[in-house]
Formats: sequence, structure tokens, C-alpha cells
Amino acid sequence: MKTDNGIIRLGDVWLADQRVKHSGAVQYDHGKSKAGQFERTGALAPPPAVLLNAAQDLAAKRARSRKDPIEDNIKKVDISIRGLRKCKHPGVAQDHLYNLHYRHLKPGVSCDECGCDPSQRVQRPTDDEDDEPYIVVYRGTIASKELVVKDAILRDQLAKEYRLLCFEMEAAGALADFLAL
Repeated sequence: MKTDNGIIRLGDVWLADQRVKHSGAVQYDHGKSKAGQFERTGALAPPPAVLLNAAQDLAAKRARSRKDPIEDNIKKVDISIRGLRKCKHPGVAQDHLYNLHYRHLKPGVSCDECGCDPSQRVQRPTDDEDDEPYIVVYRGTIASKELVVKDAILRDQLAKEYRLLCFEMEAAGALADFLAL
């Protein structure tokens, strides 16, 4: 998907933005059945002011600085440590988007291992040719649920209905943990 900041890439960051209709994070799997329709009733509390202020401060620093503080901090992560390897930026080479109706061959197995058809990948231009990717920070409504959305058609339907661009599984728990402190 293309945005004002370019193409959304694996490794970009999403922040809940409470300037939208919801608190910034929507639990789209919480609700009730009413007259044969699903009525969503789950919404999370807004992010704490300290987090919103920190995000705003970071955005201002990125806009004024020649060196990106996010990139600088990511470079400080020692990915030679086994537990921190997952923090490595995945890079454009790992950022594959498949056609809407293509079904992954073996759940839980990488596309390379199970033999997914590379011709079914959506061809996307690269934003720039640098080896170092620029991490874009987006603000908007985040969809949170206890399960991964693996159905592209359902994902696109929910995105249209709730004006979502990000789906994840941790926002509800992270926000609850933060508020409990």
C-alpha cells in the first residue's frame, strides 16, 4: 500500500493515534452478534500521555536532525546475541507481499521452505537504493486481536471498515501492562 510517506514496508513502525475516531487501537474481534451482523464493542483506552509525548518528541527530533535517532538506536542492538537477533531489521529482501487471492502453501513454514510461487508476489518498487533502510513511523488506528489475521480478504475488509493500515497482536496486552504500572 502506498501512503504519503511511500510504500509500507516490513520493519516500519506504527503508533496509535488518538486523533482518530477510536482510541488509536481497536480490538476488532470483541463484539456481539446483532441481527445477523457483528457489532464491534471492543476499544482500548487511549495510550498514556507519557507515550504520546515521547512519540511526538521523537518525531520532532527526526524532522530536525541529520542523523536518524531511530536508526542510531537500532545500530546499537547487538544482533550477535541470540536473543536479540529478532530485532534485526528484516530488509527489503524479506519484504514479500503476495496477491490477494494467493494462499500460502504450508502455515508456519516460510515461503522459501514450502515453495510458494514467487510469480504470485506483488511487484513493488523500492523507495531508494540504499543498503540502510529508512524506518518510517506511521500514526493511525492499529487493529489488535489475540490471533494473527492470515486471510487477506478479511484483512482488507476490516481495513476498509475501520480505516486500518496495521494489524498486530500485542497492543492490547502492552497497553494493559503499561496502565497497570
